[in-house]
Amino acid sequence: MKNQDDHDDVVYVVREQEAPLRYLFWGAAIGAGLALLFAPNSGTETRRQIRSKARRFRALAEEKYDEFEDRLAEGSSRVKEFVEDGVEDLKINAGELTDAVKGAGSTAREELERRLKDARARRRGQPETESAEEVEPVA
Repeated sequence: MKNQDDHDDVVYVVREQEAPLRYLFWGAAIGAGLALLFAPNSGTETRRQIRSKARRFRALAEEKYDEFEDRLAEGSSRVKEFVEDGVEDLKINAGELTDAVKGAGSTAREELERRLKDARARRRGQPETESAEEVEPVA
């Protein structure tokens, strides 16, 4: 009969995955270095070309940044106008709704008062204020 202590321990090995982009970066760096070593131009000419291309790249990046900034400002102004128009429409609609509710409330109150007056008149045996044809039935 075996004891639980007789079992061998299980060992787990965890391997870390290395990023494949690291190899891409190192390959590009080594390739650029080899290209500079075997370049047909002299070191002075190569450095001059690198500076020239760097200046053009910087100018292009600044131009694109300015374009992006302009488009962002234009977009934000359009969004601002859209929101302001929406708020204005909501204010107008809210005003119309408030007026409609006030009008409906006063009309309902007037109708209730008229019906109460008619009911009191009927209890006293007096004629109604309006004809039965004009009064809508109550559900």
